[in-house]
Amino acid sequence: SLTKFKDKLNALCKFMTSKSQKDQSLIANLITVNKRIRRILKDDNKSDNTSNNIKNLIKTIEPKYFEKQDKANLEAQLFDKLKLDIKKQDTLSYLEQLKLFSEYAPILHELFESVMIMAKDAKVKNNRLALLKAVRLLILGVADVSVLSV
Repeated sequence: SLTKFKDKLNALCKFMTSKSQKDQSLIANLITVNKRIRRILKDDNKSDNTSNNIKNLIKTIEPKYFEKQDKANLEAQLFDKLKLDIKKQDTLSYLEQLKLFSEYAPILHELFESVMIMAKDAKVKNNRLALLKAVRLLILGVADVSVLSV
């Protein structure tokens, strides 16, 4: 409905115009990592046969393919956060969801710096792509922040 759209637009504006330096940094990082996810998934779109239903997609992600050398366990952290956030997403306001998603930026940035998403092993690569796609689908349920400018 139009009222719901206006509420979402107002929340997005409020989120994007936060005066807090910390919030501004999180917003900028969220936009940046989402653009990177969009590019990675676009580049791999030719071979994408994964679900666009986030709950089904999460079921296809296999923790046994997470990076073993990763001391911070970033893939596992991201996967655990995704599972929790999917469950609570419907109980949060639009603004609360945007703030929640901004928490993904530091994890994703660190993941991109420490793990090769396009791994040589197809199962590892597809697992990582599914993880990124799940993050993107979760955030797209609220807004495509990858098209915003900082």
